[in-house]
Amino acid sequence: MIIMIICSVFIFLKIMIGTSDKIFINYYKDILQSLNYDLDINTYKRFIENPTKASLEYNSLFEYLNSYSTTLDIKNIYISTINEETNTEFLLIHGSDKSASIGDTISSNLGNNAFKLKEVKCARVNNNNPNYSFYSPILNDFGNPIGLIAFKIPVSTLSNLNSLKFIDNILLIILSTILFIILYIYISTIMLWNIFKPIYIIKNQVISLSNKILSINRNISFPTYEFNKIQQLLTKSIDIIKKFILNLIIYLEYVKFSIAKTKVKSIEITHKIKSTISNITSVSKSTEDINSKVYILKNDIKHFSDNILEIKDEIKETLSSNVLATNMCQNNNNLLNIFLMEISTLIKKFKVEQIECKKLKFLSDKINKILSNILNITNETKLLSLNASIVAISAGEHGKSFGVIAKEIGELSQNIIKSTSYIQKTLIKISDTINALNQESIEIFESFKIHSENSKAFISNLSEMYTSIKNITNFLKNISYSTDKISNKNNLLIESITSLSSNSSYNLNSVKQIENLITKINDNTLTFKNSFDSLSDNINQIKSELNKFKL
Repeated sequence: MIIMIICSVFIFLKIMIGTSDKIFINYYKDILQSLNYDLDINTYKRFIENPTKASLEYNSLFEYLNSYSTTLDIKNIYISTINEETNTEFLLIHGSDKSASIGDTISSNLGNNAFKLKEVKCARVNNNNPNYSFYSPILNDFGNPIGLIAFKIPVSTLSNLNSLKFIDNILLIILSTILFIILYIYISTIMLWNIFKPIYIIKNQVISLSNKILSINRNISFPTYEFNKIQQLLTKSIDIIKKFILNLIIYLEYVKFSIAKTKVKSIEITHKIKSTISNITSVSKSTEDINSKVYILKNDIKHFSDNILEIKDEIKETLSSNVLATNMCQNNNNLLNIFLMEISTLIKKFKVEQIECKKLKFLSDKINKILSNILNITNETKLLSLNASIVAISAGEHGKSFGVIAKEIGELSQNIIKSTSYIQKTLIKISDTINALNQESIEIFESFKIHSENSKAFISNLSEMYTSIKNITNFLKNISYSTDKISNKNNLLIESITSLSSNSSYNLNSVKQIENLITKINDNTLTFKNSFDSLSDNINQIKSELNKFKL
C-alpha cells in the first residue's frame, strides 16, 4: 500500500512539473515573438552591413535588447547569425553584456534548426548551468532568415515561477497522504475490533465457566476418578487459553508499537502542517500585495490606453484638417497658375499697346511737322495777300477785284493759321496723353512683372507647403498606425493582467481554502492523536487484565 502511495505521488509530481513547465515555456515563447516583432528590421540590416560596436545601429539594438533584459529580468538575451557554409552560430549583440565580442562562437544546434526551419524553437539544455534556450529567426521582406534573436532562461527561474503551484500540489499530496493514513487507521481499528471482540467473548465465557465450576465444586462432590478427569481437562483448557493469551499479548504489543509509530508520524505531520500554514499565510499576504499592485498597474495601463485613444482622435482630426489644407493649397495653386496666365496675357497686350502708342506718337510728330509746313505756307500766303492788297490799292479801279481776292486769301490764311494752331495744341495734348499712357503702361508692366515673380515665389512656397503637409499627413498616418498597434498591445496587456489578476484571486481563494482544509486536517489529526492515546490506554488495560486473569 505504501509503495502504491509513493508511486502515485511520484507520477503526480511528474505530471504537475511537466504541465507547469509547458505553461511558462509558452509564456516565454510569446515574449520572444513580441521581441522579434518590435525589432527595427531596417536598423538591423544597416548593422549587419557594418557590424561594429562604434556604429549607431549597434548602440540602438543594444539599448533595445537591454530594455527587455532589465524589464523582464532576462540576463542572457542576444542577437546572433548563422554561417550557412559551416552551420556555425556567431554572436552579434549581447543585450546584458556590452563587453561581449562580436563574432564569438555559440555552440548550439537549436539555433541552426530555428534558422533553417524559420520558426520559433525551444529546448532544455543540460550543461553546467541547465537552462531553457529560446530561438526566433529574424526574417527579411522576402521571408528569408537573416539572423536570430534568442535568450536563455535558467531552470531555477522556472522552478521559482512554479513555486506557488508546487506548494498547492504539495498540499494536495499531503492531503492525499493524510487520507490514506486515515483509511489505514480506520481499517486497522476495524481489524483490532474484530480481534478483540472474540477475546472478550472468550474471556467472559471462561470466567463464567470458572465460576460455574467453582460453585459446582462447592455444592457437589464428585468421585475422585471423575474429579481428576475434570481437573485434567480444565488444566489443558487453561494451558491452551494461556498460550492464546500470550500470543495475544505479543500481538497487542506489536499493535501498540505500530500505534506509537503512527502517533509519532501524526505529530510530525502536525508540525509540517503548522509550518505549511505559516508558509501559506505568507504566500497569501504576498498574493494580496501582488493583486493590489496588479490592480494599480491595470488602472495605469487603462489610463495610458485612454490617452492613446485621445491622441489617436486628435491625429484623425488633424489628418482631416490636413486633407482640407492640402486641397486648399492645391486649389490656390491652380488659381494662381490661372492668374499668372492672365497676367502673361495682359503683359503681352500691354506690349502691343506700347507699340501702338509709339506709332501714334510717331504719326503725331509727322502731323505736327506737316502743320508747321502748312503754317509757314499760310504765313507766306498771308504776306502775299497783303502785298496783293497793296498792289490792288495802287492799281485803283482796275485792282478792286484783285483786292477782293487778296482780302479773301488773307482771311483764308488767317483762318488756316487759327485752325493750324488749334490742331497743333490738340496734337500736343494727344502727344502728352500718349506719353502719359506709355509711362503708365510701363509702370503697370513693371508692376505685373513684380506681381508675376511674387506669384511664382508664392506658388513655389505653396508647393513646398503642399509637400510638407503631405509629409506631415503621412507621418501622422504612421503615428496613427503605431498608436493602433500600441492600443492593441495595451488591450492584450490589460487582458493578460486581468487574467493574471483573476488567476491570482483564484489562487488566493484556493490558498485560503487549502489553509482552512489544513486547519481542519490539523484538528482531525489531533482528534486521531487523542484516539491513538485512548486506544493505547485500552490496550494497556487489556494487557493488565490478561496478566491478572487466573483460574
